[in-house]
Amino acid sequence: MSGNATYRHTQAAVLSVCAVDAPVVVTSEEMDQRLLATYERAGLRPGMLARLAGIHERRWWPEGVSFTEGAATAGGRPSRRRGSTPPASASWSTRVSRASTSSPPWRSRS
Repeated sequence: MSGNATYRHTQAAVLSVCAVDAPVVVTSEEMDQRLLATYERAGLRPGMLARLAGIHERRWWPEGVSFTEGAATAGGRPSRRRGSTPPASASWSTRVSRASTSSPPWRSRS
């Protein structure tokens, strides 16, 4: 499919919106420590990543947990907050950016 897709819904409503953050936090300081040898070879200073990109932490899902499981958790959270279960005809639309689906580069891919 090329281009953008447009969806027009009728007689539909958004009842609530919810997000779930991945629990594994990796700070820019941790990344700097892991990249220290690379920084030295490239003539860069630690802290540059946070100063240039403005990113101070990243979040990843633990090993064995996929981003789709996180999206499903977020999709079911609003109904649990209301104390009800979603009707059988309910559908969840969850969007996750590809940037948040990557495992940390130092983890083995098994």
